Amino acid sequence: MPRFLLAHHIASMPTDQEAWIRDWSGLRRRARGPATWTSSWYCSDTNRLYCEWDAPDRDAIEACFTPDEREMAPIVSVEEVVHMDPAWLD
Repeated sequence: MPRFLLAHHIASMPTDQEAWIRDWSGLRRRARGPATWTSSWYCSDTNRLYCEWDAPDRDAIEACFTPDEREMAPIVSVEEVVHMDPAWLD
């Protein structure tokens, strides 16, 4: 299955785990079908959240987001990527 890397602009990052769970647990539940949210990284310098997804296509990923979630974390870019593991070189 193709893998995608999404970049989101985050206006306000949750300050604690409870807020993170409150704001994003719905997306996590919806992201267990044709599109699967696998991991994320946040950069406080740029207020960008980078999320890795396995999905058949971009539309399957975008279908997981509610309008409110799209407003809290607008998608800046979507790129299809290939995983390369440095451990392969060992």
